[in-house]
Amino acid sequence: MHYKPIFFYALLFWALLIAGCSGGSDSSKKNKTKPSKSEEAQATAEEAQPTKSVSINRVNLYLETSASMNGYLNGATDFKEIVADLTSKLDELETDGMISNTGFFLIPKDTTLQKIENAEAFLNLLKTPKVAAGANSLIVDIFTMLQSRNNSQTVNIFISDFILSDFDINNKSIIQGQVNRIFNRYEKANTATSVYAFVSDFTGKYYPYPKGVQQYSKVQRPFYIWIFGNSQKVDALNKALKKSGFAPEEELHFGFAFNNKPMFSVMNYAGKKGEFVVTRNNQGIEDVELYKGRTLELGIGLDLSAFPDNLTTKRYLTSNLLFEGKNIEGSIVSVDPIDAVSLQKSDNTLAQKNNLTHLVAIEISSIKGKQGSFDLSLAKKEAPWYEEWNTNDDSNQENNEGKTFALAYLIEGVKQAYQDDADYFTISVPLVKE
Repeated sequence: MHYKPIFFYALLFWALLIAGCSGGSDSSKKNKTKPSKSEEAQATAEEAQPTKSVSINRVNLYLETSASMNGYLNGATDFKEIVADLTSKLDELETDGMISNTGFFLIPKDTTLQKIENAEAFLNLLKTPKVAAGANSLIVDIFTMLQSRNNSQTVNIFISDFILSDFDINNKSIIQGQVNRIFNRYEKANTATSVYAFVSDFTGKYYPYPKGVQQYSKVQRPFYIWIFGNSQKVDALNKALKKSGFAPEEELHFGFAFNNKPMFSVMNYAGKKGEFVVTRNNQGIEDVELYKGRTLELGIGLDLSAFPDNLTTKRYLTSNLLFEGKNIEGSIVSVDPIDAVSLQKSDNTLAQKNNLTHLVAIEISSIKGKQGSFDLSLAKKEAPWYEEWNTNDDSNQENNEGKTFALAYLIEGVKQAYQDDADYFTISVPLVKE
């Protein structure tokens, strides 16, 4: 396949817009080493394993083109810019070899697909709003169709306003149940889902519930890009897109590895204060001496590289990372990106080996008995942005700006399917007195 260079798409995009307009301290003790044979074997195996890059056999991009999408394509809109930029990013990833091939499709009506020859032809279709002239599309039926086309080697991207036009406001549980069943199959097939929310100017017809037509002129309307497929491949694509400037207003993620326990290490020196020894595997502390009225401090390094950016900000982690002691009283002192902390050589090596991204400073004030432990849990307190973006009454144009009809019920159905209510993770650090 012959690939167009990225600047070609940039030039094509600007032509598209023009056409649219016209139309710590060390301890006094040295760290002891008490490795078991199994620990030594595991460490050797981990060191020997090479880092594998993730490749994606195919990415399919689906653009829903029912009449309700017309207003996003009328003039030089943010929608056009974002979709064109995404197309160019996919082309770049294909050229770089991360993606083997990319397919482009329009969905003018429910389960009807229109295959587009290539990225150039796809971008050409965005020049005018005429492409969005399809009949009413039912989001649930589209998801069912896309689920039937899903496989472990393919990542699917679906772009739409995600208005549940067939939603019965008096039977909310029905739509949640339908969505739940679809995404329950996704979850069982190890399919992860990312939801990215954007806002664009919109000029065109809007079709409120339960019927009617309204004319909108230069209002702000949400649209969404959903990415789903094998969790490892979607995660890799998400990171690649973010690295190249993909910047949604809001996001949600379901079924990813960051819902599991991340790698952590007790640091050898960073944040260390008091009398204790870090275990050889850096998974706990021992030989602890803690006298009444004194405290000890230690640093825990975490690998949060798999997490989306909004969950790794200092503000989110400070508010939602929780400490719970067992026979221990203590607290979290601070959470910082590890690259903002000056590390000694052994800690720097540890951070690099385990890809540690954040340092959590812990203070222990008392220990009951000879041993105990403490847990660090990241609470899942998703900012309810989708509730703020949701409306159950889109008949009033002024109140409907920036809202999506029945969005919350769609998202809740997905959350239920992935059973997405537990904390993101809990790690446990054991402590043994001298």
